[in-house]
Amino acid sequence: MKSPVIRFETTIEKQDFGTFAFTVIRLDKRLHDVLPLKDYPRLRVEVDLNGVVFEGSWQPTGGEWYLVVSRPKLKMAGLELGSRVKVAFRLIPQDQVNVPEELARELEVDRSAAEAWEALSPGKRRGLCYLINEVKTPKTRGVRLARVLAMLHGDEPLPWDRMKEETAQKQNRNSSKRRKSSGENDN
Repeated sequence: MKSPVIRFETTIEKQDFGTFAFTVIRLDKRLHDVLPLKDYPRLRVEVDLNGVVFEGSWQPTGGEWYLVVSRPKLKMAGLELGSRVKVAFRLIPQDQVNVPEELARELEVDRSAAEAWEALSPGKRRGLCYLINEVKTPKTRGVRLARVLAMLHGDEPLPWDRMKEETAQKQNRNSSKRRKSSGENDN
């Protein structure tokens, strides 16, 4: 049984997160106490923006919740930064992961990859599925599948580990630039 559709109106905004920036919609504050956000701080939902339907999650930040909307989805919905939009969403099973067929086949025969997969949280599994599902051509999907399998085997860093590493490197470069510009010596 599907959950009821919840509707509200909001604006497409930019949200900065350290070195990253995303286009987001913010959850209407009147819904904070109505939704099970305490039980599921990253509440999984199916969203409809101007007829473009996709899955996502309300993410917490500073007592508010936001949902990331990719640029391609914004474009398909005829929206841009600053656009007013009517949002319709419904809750979906919180542990649901839509595994691409080609990855499911590999996990059935590759015990090592399957064990690494099982050790991941549903959110991290969805992240790896996204890497495959976001591309269109079979050739690129095959390349992404090989990358995901390499990540599961430990031959490549997982995306969230790579993001942490890149953020740390950027912070170190910025810190070094500040020291140099203030006349401090690195030695």
